[in-house]
Amino acid sequence: MPAYSAPSSSPLRADEAHPPVVHVQPPPRFSKLEFVTYDGTVDPLNWLNQCDQFFRGQRTLASDRTWIASYHLQGAAQTWYYALNQDEGGMPPWERSRNLCLLRFGPPIRGSRPAELGRLPFLTSVQDFADRFQALACHAPVVSAHYIEEDPATAGLGDQAAPVDVEHLKLFGVPVPTYAVVRREHPNQELNYFIEQDDFIEIHGKRFCKPFVEKPIDGDDHNIMIYYPSYAGGGMKELFRKVGNRSSEFYPEVRKVRRDGSYIYEEFMPTGGTDVKVYTIGPGYAHAEARKSPVVDGVVMRNSDGKEVRYPVLLTPTEKQIARNVCQAFRQAVCGFDLLRCDLGEARSYVCDVNGWSFVKSSYKYYDDAACILRKMFLDEKAPHIYTIPAHLPWRISEPAQPSDAVRNRKLGTVGIPTQSEELRCVIAVIRQ
Repeated sequence: MPAYSAPSSSPLRADEAHPPVVHVQPPPRFSKLEFVTYDGTVDPLNWLNQCDQFFRGQRTLASDRTWIASYHLQGAAQTWYYALNQDEGGMPPWERSRNLCLLRFGPPIRGSRPAELGRLPFLTSVQDFADRFQALACHAPVVSAHYIEEDPATAGLGDQAAPVDVEHLKLFGVPVPTYAVVRREHPNQELNYFIEQDDFIEIHGKRFCKPFVEKPIDGDDHNIMIYYPSYAGGGMKELFRKVGNRSSEFYPEVRKVRRDGSYIYEEFMPTGGTDVKVYTIGPGYAHAEARKSPVVDGVVMRNSDGKEVRYPVLLTPTEKQIARNVCQAFRQAVCGFDLLRCDLGEARSYVCDVNGWSFVKSSYKYYDDAACILRKMFLDEKAPHIYTIPAHLPWRISEPAQPSDAVRNRKLGTVGIPTQSEELRCVIAVIRQ
């Protein structure tokens, strides 16, 4: 009988035969690379790209990137980051910090990037134009001949690129109504992402039930439509610039949305029949007025002088912060925007339109404050050594100006101290047509 021979090794269990694979992130490489600092005086794009290259080369963890970059900020950039930390309630992720840094210190955004490239002026030489074109084009990596040709709805908008403005506001934490964009290259173009039914539309799978708002992308077109559901009788109300004593008209037979161009669609925000107009003069000042909404009946309420009736409004702390954010988002000190105060379970305010350079129609106090604030802005920027007005509101027209050092020295009879004389060089007038 043949002898039994034991196996040379004991059999492995199934889980031991194929042990689990553990993916371990490679440790950072600490090559001797210089991390350049940034102080906010130039376009930050190149510095941010260097940060990205450093992080890739050193295999820096995503959670460590923001604080490493912030450690190399100086001057105004460091102050900005400190304020950002306070606003965000902590250190934001690197991608958000990167985008906000570009918005704060990069070239101003006045519309879509393709439109800005199209308006770039020729000043001195071809080389100068090429350098400025390249610097601006780097902020719009999607820009190409193909892009401009295939998306004329965006490239031709210029300063009226409303979707760009809305995204810009969202990036600065400004609340806006839920929206979606429909772009058409020619009238009645069929779009596979747009569906219309009796009481709702769907755009890229996002459903907007009636009532909803339809706004032209072209900011010069002020014809805004509101479509109502069938259970409320249906129909459409058109809002337009005031004509006589009318600002809207209702058309009960219109049920379908427009298909002759590109539009933004927003959810309808109930406001109780009032709109709030906010006017800023720098990030620290906001004047607000309420008027009857054109959605009510389309009749403009006017006073004995023929002016539209408006009432002063006190802004909440949240609304004051919204005004500050709008000002900073577009880097425009004198700015106006429309605020919708809604109560959908909780009281909230939304920005539905930014008008840019805008003034209060009739308010002596507003213009007194504007004159003082703008004067202080000009002096702080061009002559910070001159201090002739108080630092805080309210200011009175009759309030005596604080004398400069030269005047004080003259009164005290100070000898041997150099003084500076003042003379009127120019008069700056801010005039609205």
